[in-house]
Amino acid sequence: MRLARLVLYTSDALPRLSVRLPANLSLWIAEEASNTCRSMNGVVVEALNLLKDIRADERRGPKHDAAVSKAMTLVEMPQGTSIIIRSGQGPFQTELLRQSLDGNKLALFALVIDEDIQIFNI
Repeated sequence: MRLARLVLYTSDALPRLSVRLPANLSLWIAEEASNTCRSMNGVVVEALNLLKDIRADERRGPKHDAAVSKAMTLVEMPQGTSIIIRSGQGPFQTELLRQSLDGNKLALFALVIDEDIQIFNI
């Protein structure tokens, strides 16, 4: 039985890059390629793309946190009167809530997505 191989890139489409790898990493790449029926290049490309995304998120985090702080100061909320909730929609989406005047409900007063701030009147 012959396994079909999925070709991600033709060899002519991408520049060639020669890299020396430690033996244990090279063995892992070979095992991962064998276990997932993919090429070793495909495994390396996936790993590098994952690392690239992680590094981009690390750079976005402090910028998002600064935007959340800015939203808090723009509305001039006294300390202890608001709740910060990281939304399940994405790692860089934060909802800022505060209690309504009657103290019974929480209302959304700001939404921060990445570095963009949306402020709502409540």
